Amino acid sequence: MAKTMKRCFIRGLWGDNYLRPYEKVRRDVANAVVWPHKPSPMQVYCYGVENEAYLKTLGVTPRRMSKEPVVNFTGGTDRNIVQDYTGSFGWGMSTWRHKLDVLERALSEYEEVVWLDWDVKQFEPMPADFWERLRMGRCFQAAIKQYRRIQLGHRRIDKRKIPHGAFIYCRSLPAIREIIEIHRAMPLAMDEHAYMVWIDRQTPWTGVDGYKAAGWEPWCYYHAESVLILERVVFAEHMNRRAWRKVKNELLLRKGAVG
Repeated sequence: MAKTMKRCFIRGLWGDNYLRPYEKVRRDVANAVVWPHKPSPMQVYCYGVENEAYLKTLGVTPRRMSKEPVVNFTGGTDRNIVQDYTGSFGWGMSTWRHKLDVLERALSEYEEVVWLDWDVKQFEPMPADFWERLRMGRCFQAAIKQYRRIQLGHRRIDKRKIPHGAFIYCRSLPAIREIIEIHRAMPLAMDEHAYMVWIDRQTPWTGVDGYKAAGWEPWCYYHAESVLILERVVFAEHMNRRAWRKVKNELLLRKGAVG
């Protein structure tokens, strides 16, 4: 498929009422649509006729990836083969496989993309050098976060630190396809686990400072479990304006303390 545009922000919507967080995601979608700062250009991809219709009621014209709201990526016959109260493992595949599918499709249409979860908001006017700054880093970038529990068994240290999938920059279709193959071998894992395995194969893990120095950390995104100091907070997750101002001031103080 010929790439029609150079760059784009992207989002995706999939799922049905069987997925426990589905209604929460729908609320996030509605909130994102009315948020004053709107990243542009933006393309939304969706799964399912009902999800497509819902987005259109909000004034969003999506590109539908499938008539089904949840894709059977494994070809199995039992959606409930994995007994889980969240419904997140249909036919034995993590629901986050849809995000990888969207990234693959988008990178066949655009040269570079930024994926945004629906609860990620833009809090500042778009910097003129936003995309140029991202291109200074690796072809794939995701902010490192720290979970409470061990996430990665292949590392000897920092097993709770992993890339956060809510804000992803990518300009490499081959990289996403390699990540998809990694996820195919660990189908019940989150997409974030596949990102980290792929990144660790490119540059062996030496710690968060090494991760940033190697160019994997985006310069402009903050989340509650961030472990690195940013120069600027353009995008953030799970925040209103008051919380964002507080975080911004704290980051400035932290930056001044280490400067």
